[in-house]
Amino acid sequence: SEFMNEKICKYILSTTTIATTPDTDTNDNPFEYAHEQDIQTTKRPLRGPPLLQEIIKTIESTPCVKPQPETLKRASLIRSSNTSLASLLSRRKDVCPIRMHEPALGILNTLANLKHIAKGQYSELHSNFSGFEECLYYVLTYGSHTDVLQFLMRHHELNAALKYFLQQSLESEFFIHNIFLVSLRYGNLPTLMPQLQKLDASLGTWRVTLLQTCHYLETQNLLNSLYQLQLLLQDPVRASMTCVRFYSANCENFQHLHANAMHLRNAQQHLQTQLEQTQWEKVNLESMVRSNRRSSVGSRRSSMGSGANTPTAANFLMQMDARALNGHINTISMQLEVAKFLAQCERELSAADEVNTLRT
Repeated sequence: SEFMNEKICKYILSTTTIATTPDTDTNDNPFEYAHEQDIQTTKRPLRGPPLLQEIIKTIESTPCVKPQPETLKRASLIRSSNTSLASLLSRRKDVCPIRMHEPALGILNTLANLKHIAKGQYSELHSNFSGFEECLYYVLTYGSHTDVLQFLMRHHELNAALKYFLQQSLESEFFIHNIFLVSLRYGNLPTLMPQLQKLDASLGTWRVTLLQTCHYLETQNLLNSLYQLQLLLQDPVRASMTCVRFYSANCENFQHLHANAMHLRNAQQHLQTQLEQTQWEKVNLESMVRSNRRSSVGSRRSSMGSGANTPTAANFLMQMDARALNGHINTISMQLEVAKFLAQCERELSAADEVNTLRT
């Protein structure tokens, strides 16, 4: 309905956000308060009407014309006179230059709001809508969820798009195709993650969406984008797994593997980072247990050492114990040595074959 769309518009364009923390987050869905404010999910068509895009294009291409001083002068003159409108406009002494047509006022707004016009006050629902707000009104009234998200992203309203996605409880595909890939295309991925954390510092609300985004990038073989996302999420274990795929990609022999050794070293470094983090958390946990003997999992997590990825560890990041991490680190070291040795053997064998070929 029109009333509901107006509330949604005010909600997604509001600057207030809810950033949950491990200490204060007692709700799995931090956006449940939106329903308390009578903002509900809206059923929309799968595809918006084709005419909608033409309307949006027309509004966006129309220059925003403010009320002209001559129009306000005429409004004041008509308000203070009993003479007819036609006779006033025909007076020679009140010369009013012919200016651009003002459809927003529409014959001085049918002379019903002359007092407000003279003061520069116009109806909020019609005349005071900027081009953006008017387009958003049409999109929310007639468009699909895809139309709304695409419109907001086209106007660089990332925060509004994210709030709309959560408030409408949309499927992850809407986020992937209309928010994430758009941010990736224009190089705005580093700004996306802070916006996600502003809405939910623990990223718990985004867990399923981000996991499905990673799965989509992997199935589409967009490994560089996947790796970039994993770095932004500070997920070292998954980042190391992607580096292993870089290492073995397009390799036909051990010389190629040895040439890609930097990727395996990066994987090893990511695992080492996770190992150090795990050991540090273990030290803090033991210290905390000795000091207060608390066994609550929630209190442990809230009192562990600081770090950008600490709030997200329990909800999103892939975890391994220290023993498994050490095992993978040692395996990578052996793989590097074996690949180096076999690559040298291949070079020597190739050189010997060339010598035999020359002799024959």
